[in-house]
Amino acid sequence: MDYGFALQGWILKGFKLIAVIESLDEPWFKDARVKTCITILQRCDDRESRMDNVVKFVRLFKPVKEILGDRPHGDEAARQNAAEALRKIILQADAPLSNAQMRIIPVTQQVLWDEGVRAGTLLKSEALVESEDQEEEENNGSALKEAAALYRIGSDYVAGKWGRFLRAPDLYFRLIKDYQSRLVRLGEIAEVSFGIKSGCDDFFMPRDVTEEVLDKVNKEGLLWNNVGLMTSCKRSEIESGKVRIVRAGDNTLHPIETKYLKPEVHSLMQVDRPVIRASDLDRVVLWVNEPLTALGHSYAAKYIRWGSKQTFASNKSKAVPVPERKTCASRPLWYDLTTDKIGVSFWPKAQKYRHIIPTNPEFLVCNCNLYTVVPELKNRNERIALAAILNSTLVALFKCFYGRYAGTEGTLKTEVVDTVLLEIPDPRGVSPELAERLDNALKKMMRRDVTHLVEEALLQCHSEEAMREILLNEAKLPAELRQEDRRELDDCVFELIGVTNKQERKKMVDELYRVTTEYYRYQRTQDIQAMENRAGNNGRRFDAQDLAGSIWLSLSEGEQGPAVAEWIKSACPKTEAVEIPEGKPTALGSSDMFDPNGVVFKGNKEAHHVRYASPEQAALIATVAEAGIRGNIEVPKLAADCVQCLKELRIRIKSAEEHFAGLAASRTGTQSLQEKTAALLLHWFIHGRSA
Repeated sequence: MDYGFALQGWILKGFKLIAVIESLDEPWFKDARVKTCITILQRCDDRESRMDNVVKFVRLFKPVKEILGDRPHGDEAARQNAAEALRKIILQADAPLSNAQMRIIPVTQQVLWDEGVRAGTLLKSEALVESEDQEEEENNGSALKEAAALYRIGSDYVAGKWGRFLRAPDLYFRLIKDYQSRLVRLGEIAEVSFGIKSGCDDFFMPRDVTEEVLDKVNKEGLLWNNVGLMTSCKRSEIESGKVRIVRAGDNTLHPIETKYLKPEVHSLMQVDRPVIRASDLDRVVLWVNEPLTALGHSYAAKYIRWGSKQTFASNKSKAVPVPERKTCASRPLWYDLTTDKIGVSFWPKAQKYRHIIPTNPEFLVCNCNLYTVVPELKNRNERIALAAILNSTLVALFKCFYGRYAGTEGTLKTEVVDTVLLEIPDPRGVSPELAERLDNALKKMMRRDVTHLVEEALLQCHSEEAMREILLNEAKLPAELRQEDRRELDDCVFELIGVTNKQERKKMVDELYRVTTEYYRYQRTQDIQAMENRAGNNGRRFDAQDLAGSIWLSLSEGEQGPAVAEWIKSACPKTEAVEIPEGKPTALGSSDMFDPNGVVFKGNKEAHHVRYASPEQAALIATVAEAGIRGNIEVPKLAADCVQCLKELRIRIKSAEEHFAGLAASRTGTQSLQEKTAALLLHWFIHGRSA
């Protein structure tokens, strides 16, 4: 939440802001969206004294009753004295204060005001509030203008990101204090522009289905005349690449010349790497800036004439022809989208647990679900550095305190106003050597999928009980923060802002990763609680599956496995593949005169007699089969290795049985639930548990 606009409104009316206090009572185990935020205002007619006032942003880490301490029941004087003591701590804090109970960040009211005024120079005349849906904007333009007006208070103040003074971690304030001169607002070095607001995506942004149609023709023997095109064309034109087939929003198929189409990034849902190329996309945008008279009898002209008569009506848009829609009618040529800017990176409006700001090496265009970042940097090294900086973990953390969370689950929404005001490491003046290191680190990240900033156990967790178990342990770094290429990129970013000592940079990267993990862990707990509340499962019975799942997610990787088959394969240098059939196993053993290498697998109706390499291997396989493992697995070739493997396997399974029995007993006093839980944990330990 951003407190700037509402509170500055009060200040303009003659109030002095004393403090903004946020109380977070056990946020991981309650609905973390139910918070107490107290704003203390005092009447003051003197604007100068109002602006000299120091505002205290107070975040309470403990319940208020715990901070106030023990007070005898009914003793009003003790209650008043405790409250007065807390009040004095807040009012007397002239410098940042942080302890186990609270954190206080003092900021002068003048500084807050100046921030909002300075923001106006970055935001210029652009609309600061967007409609959730561009079709809604089409039908409600006046409401949009009224909403945009709310972002401006008085003639000077435009926007201020006050929420960060409450929500940001201590690391943020240390970096701001020590390296402020090497940070810059994104809007000072780049223009953040809306993606294409076409006015009708169903018409302007069709899907390219050329390959799909050709496959049907080639594989299914479909006649070309029966493809279903609204405008007939030659198959040779398609196969030569001069013409593409697109599917409009009403599912009709149309041929359009390739030169009049441009690949379009519609969303980042399917994007897993910090780069986007045309080959990754199935959407195109109509890219025509010529009058219809100049287009002649081209397929593009026929498509435009067809579209001019369509309405593409929906629940949110009126049934009017596309050219009459407000956005389209405002253009000199209603179908010309080519004036939209093309940037070097895409910034998504909505973000969750991943942080991907993909680069745009092929100069693609994007839908209004994204913003395009157009750098105002002429130096090539600075532009290269900017692309890497935007994908850094520092920006992944900082963005959380400039955007706002939508709904009851933690989806971060960043509008233009948020993105423009975001403070990032300044790429200006970067050395060629550092720019090359940043570029190389980002290119390495482009060769792999960028994963979540939430630890895997919490990402798999979907119940409050399992969440409690996980939170009993220290947060583990998610896989993304264990990647060497990311660490190299973040090391470069800290060097860029002025941390010259390599060991000091390592410490700061470690702290950044710890703080980022804890922050995203906290956001995930809110999501889990919101899912529980929405599902209404508060009265659901807690069974062995739930209990075992919560225990499993709290275990270390070593305690979880690997599964027995994987462990045997990795523990022995020389292995061979064997087949284990169904049935109860009995190893005949070396005392058997006829088949010491055999194992008999007895089923309900018949028995299978299987001969293995040695009596020792047969004994190992019988034990593995008793654990419930079947099918093709790899076991040791040599008899001596089989003996050692069998000995270690028995110890391994026995230790796991005892450990899981103890864990189950510590969670429930019901004997049957203990046994079922321990058995399920052992099953996962032996066979593995899929995500």
